[in-house]
Amino acid sequence: FYTRQAPGAAIIVVMTRWSPDDLVGRLLDQANREPESDQWMVLHFPAIREEGEICESYTKHYQTTRQQR
Repeated sequence: FYTRQAPGAAIIVVMTRWSPDDLVGRLLDQANREPESDQWMVLHFPAIREEGEICESYTKHYQTTRQQR
């Protein structure tokens, strides 16, 4: 997909994690081992949350996005 990527474009991977060796696991492992490779921002949205619990990843991302506007 890199050959079709416009300059400055983002790559978004949306998936359910099934194993540490899945696509996301491999991408994150490579990013940790090789600092010059693509680095990834991880947003974690749990499928089930406890009553009254707030998803911190979403809240932090939302606040950062709102501040940039």
